[in-house]
Amino acid sequence: MKWAMLTLLLLSLSLVACGDAGGGDPAVDTEKAVKAATIADAIAANPAGMDAILEKHGMTLEEFEALILEVTEDPELSDVYVGARKVATPE
Repeated sequence: MKWAMLTLLLLSLSLVACGDAGGGDPAVDTEKAVKAATIADAIAANPAGMDAILEKHGMTLEEFEALILEVTEDPELSDVYVGARKVATPE
C-alpha cells in the first residue's frame, strides 16, 4: 500500500513539473529537489528496499512524502526534481 501511495506521489510530481516552465527564483533551495530525486531513483530501482533506502537517507516514509509534496507545490523545485531524476518516471 505504501509503495502505491509513493508511486502516485512521484507520478503527480512528474506531471506537475511538465506543466510549468518555472520563474527562476535564485532563492529556491534546490537541494531538497535533488535529494528527493536521488531517493526516488533509489526506490524506483529497488522498491523492496524502500525502508532501507529511506533509513540510509535519514528519512521516514512520512518525511519523504512531505518532501515530495513540498517539491510538487513549487514549480521550480519540480523542474529541478525532474531534471535530477536518473530513472525514467512513468508518463
